[in-house]
Amino acid sequence: MELIEILYNQKDICIVFKDFGVQKALELIQQKQEKIILLSNNNCHHNLLIFLNSLNKSFYDYLIFTTNTYTDICYFNQYFNESDLKKDFDFIDAVKQILLFYEKFYCGKVYRNKHIYRVCEYIRLHLSDDLSLETVASKMYINKCYLCHLFTSNLNINFSDYVCKERICLAKKLLLNQNFSIELISNKCGFSSCSYFSRVFKKITNFSPSQYRKLIQNKTIPRLTK
Repeated sequence: MELIEILYNQKDICIVFKDFGVQKALELIQQKQEKIILLSNNNCHHNLLIFLNSLNKSFYDYLIFTTNTYTDICYFNQYFNESDLKKDFDFIDAVKQILLFYEKFYCGKVYRNKHIYRVCEYIRLHLSDDLSLETVASKMYINKCYLCHLFTSNLNINFSDYVCKERICLAKKLLLNQNFSIELISNKCGFSSCSYFSRVFKKITNFSPSQYRKLIQNKTIPRLTK
């Protein structure tokens, strides 16, 4: 069970990469490499290939989740397969290729300022709280005018629209739970009133929350959101 977790769950590496960079991520990967070797018996090389492909996919998925970027451009185009099982196969070199590729994309192409990482993560974790521009700017120790600039220049969306979009994405997921009332979902998503929530939801989705829930039940719209 421990080996399966190491091979397929790379979220911790993605977070370390985002917060501390390539070197710290590489150190964590080397620790996992040692455990893979220890736990793999005769399947060591095969499991290292599984880990590499899992790492590549995890970085790609994490980029999509944190940047709302849907493009093949940010996918490392090397898929490691059985033909790589050879004596001179360099696991660490392959890892560095992946890390450096995503570092270039992550830092150079999507987010030009590290503040935006922290702000988006804060918003995601506090959707039920007060997320006014002034409040978030104060929590993040950023000037509110600069915060506005971060969103328009990096994500091509203004701050309030971004917060609203994230809240509606959360609401769509919560509507899957039939035990949650519309009022409860409104509160969990940080809306000031149920009626305001319904108006915003319909403006963005063209459905009221209750209509959307019925459509989900009837499977006439995709269940997967965001």
